[in-house]
Parts: sequence; structure tokens; C-alpha cells
Amino acid sequence: MGATVQLFNKQNVFVCGALTNADGSFSVQATKDSIAKVAVSYIGYARYMKQDEKRLQEDLGTIMLQAGQTLADVVVTGHQKKQNIDTDQYLVTEAMRKGTQNASQLLAKLPGVRRDWVTDEIQINGEKDVVLLVNDVEKPQDYIREVNPKRIAYVDITYRPTGKYAGHAVLVNLRLKDDYVGWDFTPLTRDAFFFNNKNGGFLTFFAPFTYSLNKWNFYVSPNYRVNHGKNASSLETEYTDKYKKKSLGKVDLAHPNDISYFYDPSITVGVDYRIAKDHTLSLQMEGEWTDVKNRTSYDLETTDSGLTSKASQASYDNYKTNEYTVGLFYSGQIKNININSDISYNNYAINENRLYSETGMNDNVNSTHGKKDFIRYYFNAAIPFAKKWNFNIDYSLMWRKYINTNLATNEEIYTSINNRNRVGGMLSYQPTDNFSIRLGLGWNNVIDRNTSGRVSHTTWEPGGSLFWKPFNILACRVNYTCDTSYPSLDQLSTNQYNVDRWIIHMGNPFLKQTVEHQVYSTVSIDKWFTLYQKTYINQNEINSIYSKNANGMIVESNFNADKSQFCYGITGQYQLLKGLMFNEDICYFTEKLRNETYACDENGHGFTMRSELNYMLQRQKLSFRLMHIYVNDNKAVFQGEHVWGLNTMMFTVVHPFFKNNMPVALNIVVPIDNMNDKRHDGISIDGYSTKTYYTDQNNSGFGVMLVAKYKFGGGKSTRKSDNSFNNDAEKKAPSI
Repeated sequence: MGATVQLFNKQNVFVCGALTNADGSFSVQATKDSIAKVAVSYIGYARYMKQDEKRLQEDLGTIMLQAGQTLADVVVTGHQKKQNIDTDQYLVTEAMRKGTQNASQLLAKLPGVRRDWVTDEIQINGEKDVVLLVNDVEKPQDYIREVNPKRIAYVDITYRPTGKYAGHAVLVNLRLKDDYVGWDFTPLTRDAFFFNNKNGGFLTFFAPFTYSLNKWNFYVSPNYRVNHGKNASSLETEYTDKYKKKSLGKVDLAHPNDISYFYDPSITVGVDYRIAKDHTLSLQMEGEWTDVKNRTSYDLETTDSGLTSKASQASYDNYKTNEYTVGLFYSGQIKNININSDISYNNYAINENRLYSETGMNDNVNSTHGKKDFIRYYFNAAIPFAKKWNFNIDYSLMWRKYINTNLATNEEIYTSINNRNRVGGMLSYQPTDNFSIRLGLGWNNVIDRNTSGRVSHTTWEPGGSLFWKPFNILACRVNYTCDTSYPSLDQLSTNQYNVDRWIIHMGNPFLKQTVEHQVYSTVSIDKWFTLYQKTYINQNEINSIYSKNANGMIVESNFNADKSQFCYGITGQYQLLKGLMFNEDICYFTEKLRNETYACDENGHGFTMRSELNYMLQRQKLSFRLMHIYVNDNKAVFQGEHVWGLNTMMFTVVHPFFKNNMPVALNIVVPIDNMNDKRHDGISIDGYSTKTYYTDQNNSGFGVMLVAKYKFGGGKSTRKSDNSFNNDAEKKAPSI
């Protein structure tokens, strides 16, 4: 009676346990295929152990314990965090779930993670490029942020991922419980109003719904976004020595002349089906319909051949898109091999109307229709062997067809049929839990048959990682990745249109693909800070270029140049007092842009500092945040300059209503000084120069943002979740 029974799987990981009844019997609920070892212990008796490489029988029969010493007994140690070469995996505990309403709030409890209290967007170690997944499937990001924390078993955070998500900074994968039964429905509205620019603002509404039953999981996420942007800008332009124009008045948000309207409804519907243990099939369908109207207008003072007069100019860009996507996803484990695979089809259509109007010239109208068909297949397999080795292979195939036509004449402007194949492999070696190394190589080929001819490119993409954890609180990582990206359809298309009276925009069908080499190194001390260094080497990065044609017109196009950037930063969080947390992110970068053919040799630099004070009153359920953001970037630009500045304070207060089911957030934005004098773009070549100063509605204007949502639903796990971080300490030194 009272003997301790522990059951382990084939990987020697604890599955479940029990105490024997008064008659010495015991019974546990577990998948019989997973139990490969049983250990029984009792004070005063020697430990009993039985194992089988395949699996144990359901009925273990009679177990006899022998008298002996038992102080050096089995010790089960628990770990909330596991780290390997590129991933931190966190076991989600009830303590972590306490006080959280959604996945974003849960993630914000992890080291290095920052959550925007208004938008719920996530930053990790200062990186904004964070992709969220659920069980290896990329679903709408707003939907994932609202996932019920009770559903989440583990969180995987992968830095500089490979394969399908190569090129992104961080990948967050929420691994859900497979036994959760219940439903969740969270209608939410997020609104912002800016008072000193004639009431610009945005509105977002979405209502994610999830229902889980047995092996099925159904979800739907309707989304509705409207953004009414109002900014102000001024310009000074000179074409040769004969014609000059300058906007009247200063940059003032109270008199916006850059106005945009963005209307974007969408819906995602999906279903997940657990075919068997460790095998899941998902089907997802999306539809998105976008209507965008942009208008920029200026009242001008012009000087033409020595004569000064008043004039006006305006440019319009209105477009509508329809986009439909369907995808089938598989995730599973065959023996010890983890497999992920998916196939998707995307159909995209756009109608675009551009118009340029200026005093003294006829309106220039350009109307086009674009249609794209896109098919992608992806396969990935992780194969462990020889205990300490792991081989990862991935393959992707993409086929894309794009046609661009003139709406007025129905004439075909540009056609492209594009095939891409990529094969990659990674070999990992992990001799101990605290050290691992990985090396790999990818082969990437693209063949593009377009209006201008046939183009073929092949690139090799090496990669490697190193992980070392010399102490429990200290971890060091070095990641090297190589990624290939391709020009956009607008950059390639030979379609021409007037930007203004003197400028023609024209694509460049001979642009090369961009190959980015990136080294990302971090030194992290748990619960304190992370030091990081990032190096980017971009071969053939796509940049803007201006030239003069035989007719004296300025041609705006693109060219390839090599760019290098070195970034140094620190991010950390510190608890100053009970309920008072201080967060700090500091980053500095330098960069160079070069192309010998065009005599391009430019330098740039930038500095960012973000400071936060978070304070929580537990009894009153009030949370306060005071945040200061300072940014000053001078980018490396060919033939000109790009300067972006920001100096803003934000104050946020959050309070939940209706038994914590309806959190309401109020956010106030207060600019500290006028950064408009520092925020500008400029171009200067022989015969043409221009400089444009501009504001940023979201960061320069006094604004109030409101978030309100209500959480409906109910559910629970049907069995106790396995704690796979519990390790059998049989092979470790005994402890008392």
C-alpha cells in the first residue's frame, strides 16, 4: 500500500504515475503504445524496474519488492524551460495562465517578450518580425493572439528559423492540448482617433470563434479593418535650372494633404482533425477583399523660365483586390521522424487606377488589371539517429503565373510564369543538453519566363548554428542563415506611368534576386537581459534609381546594389518593486550601400531606444504603462537621403470588467517634440533634385486609442496533461 509507480515512454520521458491502493493494486489511464518502462519504489525496499523496447503489456501482473536501501531513490526533476540549438520551449503552467485572457498576454510572461497593450502585437528581443503559428499552421495573427491560454500546453520560440519561414526573425509555435473540449468566442474592437489632423484614425473589429470536440477542432475568424490616414507633407523640387516648384505652407497635421482610405474585410475558416495520435490534418480557407484610395495634393509656387506663379498638383492611386487561398496541412510523427507538409493555392486579382494632375498639363491616367495564380508545396522531415544526431530536410516547390493588362485597351503589358525549387538539409549534433551545433546547405533555383525573355537563377544557401549553455541562467547562441528573395511584380513589370509632370515610373525586368547572409549572436541571462549582435550582408538588394532619358524626362526605376548592416543591442526586463516592472530596449546600427557600376558608395546609421514602466494594482485590477520611444534613423540611400525620427510618450491604462471577461484599454499618445523637421526623403542627381518632409499620424499626432472585447466560452481538458519536461533521474547522482 502506498508504493510509488512511475511510467515512462520509449524516450525515457515520464508519462504518468500513481500510488498503489490498500491492496497494493494500481491502475492508470495512458496510451498503451507509449509505455516502455515502469519503476516502483517504497521506503525500506529496493527499487523495482521493468522495461521493454517496444511497449509493456497492459497487465503487469504481480510485482514483488525486495528489501533493501532506498534513500538513493528515483528523483523526478521538473523543468519549465528547455533550450536547444535554435529553440526555447516553455511548458505552460497554471501559474503562467493565471491572470491572462489570451495567448499574447501569456507570451508576455516569457523572458524577452514585449506585448503592445493596445494591438496585442508581440516583439521578442527587440524583433518585430515575429510569425505566430498554432500546431505548425499559420493562421490569422489576430486569431492566434486571442487563443485561450487554457488550450496551450507548450510554447516554442525559434530564432532565425529555416525552411519555409527562412528570412523571418522569430517563429512562435503554440502547441495546443489534444484533449481540450470546449468553445471560445471573443468579439473585439480596437479604435484610434487623432484629434489634431481632422479626426484621422482606424477601426478594427474581429470575432474569432473556436470549437473543439474529441478529434475535431473548428475555427472561424471574420475580420474587418478601416484605416483613415491623414498626414501632412511638403516638397521642394527643381528640374534643371528652368523649372522649380515649392509647396505653400509648413508641414502641419492640422492641415493634412496626404489622405488615405483603407477598407479590408476578410474571413478565415478552418478545421483540424486528429487522424491518430501524433497525426493531424488541417484544411484552411481564406478570403480577403481590399479597397484602397490614396490622394496626395499640394498648393504650389512654381518658377518656370524666370516666371513665378501659383499652381497645384495631385496624385491619386486607387486599387481594389480580391484574394482567395485554400491550404491543406499535415503534421505527424512516424516512429521518431517528425513530418510537416502542406500544399496551398492562391488566386489574386487587382484593378488599379493611377491619375496625376497638374496645373497647365493634361491629366495622366494609368489603369491596369493584374491577375496572379500561385501554387506552393512544402515538405519537411526531422530524422533523429544515433541518439545525439538529427537530420532535417525540407523541399519547396512554387509555381506562379502573373498577367498585367491595360484596362482601357485590354492590351497585355507584362506576363510572367515563374517556377521555383528549393532543397535544404541540416545536420545537428547534440552531445549534451547544454551544447549543440548544426550545419546545413540549401539549393535554390528559379526560372522566370516573362515578356522580356527567359531568366534563370541558381543560388546556394549555407547555414549553421551553435548553442552553448555553460550555466543554468546563461545561454549563448550564434545563428548564420542565407535566404533568397525575389523582386515584386511591380518592380519587374515594364508598365510605365507618370509620377508627376516630369517623372516616369518604369519597372526593371532584369532585376536579380537578393541573397541575404545574416549572422545573429545572442548572450542571454535569464530574467535579466539579452545582448545581441546582427550582421546583414545583402547581395543585389533592390533600391531606387533615377536617370534622365533622351526626352529630358526623369525615369524612376530600380537597380541591384550590395548592402551591409551591423546592429548592436541590449534588451532586458527588471522588477524594481512589487508590481513595478522596467523594460528597456536599445539598438544602434551602421550600414553601407555599394555598386561599383553606378558609383554607389553610401553610409547610414541609426539609434533606437524604447523604455517602459509597467505597474499593476492587484486589488483594483488596474494596469498602467508609461512608455517612451526615441528613434533617429539615417538610412543609406543612393542619390539622396532618408531620415526618420520619432520622440513620443505613450500612457496606457487597462481594467477588466464583467469578471475579467471584458478588458478595456485606453492609450494616449503625446509627441514630445516636433520631429517633422527631421523626417524627410530626398533625391539629388544632375538636372533633378527634390526633398519631401512628412509627418506620421500614428506617432506625431495627439491621439486616443480604445480597445474593448468580451470573452465568451467554456471548456476543459479531459485528462491531466502530460509533463514531458519531467526527466527520469535514474541516470543521475542520487539525491535525498
